[in-house]
Amino acid sequence: MNECPSCGGSLRFDIPTQQLVCERCSSPYDPVSYDRAHAQESTAGQYEANILTCPNCGAEILAADNSAAEYCSYCGSFVMLESRATRENAPEGIIPFRIDKEQCKKIYSDRLRHHIFAPKELRDPDYLNRFSGFYIPYWVFDVGFASDPVITGTKSHREGDYIVEESFSVTGDLSAGLNGIVYDASSSFDDNISASVTPFKTEDMKPFTPSYLFGFYADTVDTDKDLYADDAVELAEETAQRQILSQYAQSLSVTECELGAHVSGTKQALLPVWFLTWRKDDRVAYSVVNGETGKIYTEIPLDTRRFLIGALILAVPLFLLLNILLTVTAMTTMLLASVFTLLGFLFYEAQIQTSADRKANVGNRGAAGTVVKRSGMSSLMKLFRSTSAQVLAFIAVSLLLLFLGFGSENDYLGGFYPLPVIACTILLLWRILATKISASELHTPVLLPSAGSIVAAAAVTYVAIAAPPEDIWYYGASIIAFAGTALTLIAAILHYNTGVTREVPNFFDKAKEERI
Repeated sequence: MNECPSCGGSLRFDIPTQQLVCERCSSPYDPVSYDRAHAQESTAGQYEANILTCPNCGAEILAADNSAAEYCSYCGSFVMLESRATRENAPEGIIPFRIDKEQCKKIYSDRLRHHIFAPKELRDPDYLNRFSGFYIPYWVFDVGFASDPVITGTKSHREGDYIVEESFSVTGDLSAGLNGIVYDASSSFDDNISASVTPFKTEDMKPFTPSYLFGFYADTVDTDKDLYADDAVELAEETAQRQILSQYAQSLSVTECELGAHVSGTKQALLPVWFLTWRKDDRVAYSVVNGETGKIYTEIPLDTRRFLIGALILAVPLFLLLNILLTVTAMTTMLLASVFTLLGFLFYEAQIQTSADRKANVGNRGAAGTVVKRSGMSSLMKLFRSTSAQVLAFIAVSLLLLFLGFGSENDYLGGFYPLPVIACTILLLWRILATKISASELHTPVLLPSAGSIVAAAAVTYVAIAAPPEDIWYYGASIIAFAGTALTLIAAILHYNTGVTREVPNFFDKAKEERI
């Protein structure tokens, strides 16, 4: 299927030259001319391919040449994929790879430098060599607009002591459209990942010819274009409205927007990504690099031991710095422990929600068949959660700085000392309640992993209220608080790793034969 006319060797698409190159004699060939000369061009909208099936997870990928695969990129198994011949519907377009494997590995390595607590095996050269080139099928939507759009609303400005509110109406001729809106057409490929590596330069798309696939793999199409049509229209309307109103200096509040957006055309295209899988036990993590632009998406877990050792190493200079800048008494040490207890639980709370979102396929419409939003929280908790972490962190740090500053001038914080400790405890208990509600559908025991924070809060609150004269009580409560916070952080890291990884996929039940 991909034999060199000169020597019979295997041809592969060479990214730097954008040509087919023989692996044996290095003869170059133009992909389009080669297909035409060897009847490889799709016939009746189809082309010949091999379907490679993983016996472990059931994932199916396509190879337009005679490539065999001994590694499954979806489940991370080292196994010989089973092969069978087929004829696939040809897409209308393709964007050939522009980023080669060495460039891809450098992009990933540069990103990994920012993750100092990542498992060391992620930096192993043998692991980086597992990057596989994939063509992912996408639906490409072109959206048109009505010729006479109307946007109405209000605008306001101050005149002296009065606020003047006026109505406005924006009309005009919107003959242009928004083209090249893409959504992945494979349910195997998480929508959250596909959105993270977009955009692609669809204006550079070439007509499809199978030779571009030589040396790479392609995923199969199994989602209907109608699943994303409304999303494409909504995105186009939001983009057009934002661009139209951006020319106005005043703040405009839109009450009605009639742009008449509609899908004017849809085509199927294969777009390039580099795909890397990390597996540990029954969890996998994916890293994906846009094969055209180099934009990267990574799922990088934390190494618990490296994280705790790093936190301990960081704590030593921090403690020395505080001793130099402030008079760190037993009381201020306990206050510091109280604030760290709250901040540690906020980190744990965020990881609980991430785990719940991953389990519920939030944002992954291709797999769920519909939009999945966060659930399990009351409307009041949803209102608070969006800004709770930032607000609480600000409150905690402000209290800490205020009372540390007071304590640096006065060896004793006086009768006001219990107030910030009690405030941190109340905020902590509130977030524990909110987290328990948000994790209800995840069936995750919240109270047990957060027991360290609860014990820490109880210890510092008791000592703050009792106000014993001996420093040993304050130092003892501080030790209990730091130990409890460490336990909560360990639970948070476990949830973080659950949130950035996913269960080993199982595609055996997917109706792959009902392809579009």
